[in-house]
Amino acid sequence: MVAVPHHHLTDERHPMIFGIYAVQLDAARPTIRLAAANPLLAHLRTEDVQPGAVQGSLTPLVGRETQEANAHGRGFPQTIAWEPGALATAPVELEIEDNGLWRLKRET
Repeated sequence: MVAVPHHHLTDERHPMIFGIYAVQLDAARPTIRLAAANPLLAHLRTEDVQPGAVQGSLTPLVGRETQEANAHGRGFPQTIAWEPGALATAPVELEIEDNGLWRLKRET
């Protein structure tokens, strides 16, 4: 996980919501900075998450996507994700994907 020092969670570009989550909406992807011991508000992909970095329940996410008008339900995206309510054990910086899933912020 990308560790974020607690005192760097908020600034002019990262206003706080609910007093816990620092957000940045003017980036390529919306970014959320989360302090340790605070719950996830959405499913978090497990890719690149180090063991012990999140505490909580995992769930398989599967679904059907329709990419073309004549191909209803042919795409089957699937992943394993931490459930909303799981706790980060250290400060972390996350991104919101187009589909609403959260993932670790990728270095640019």
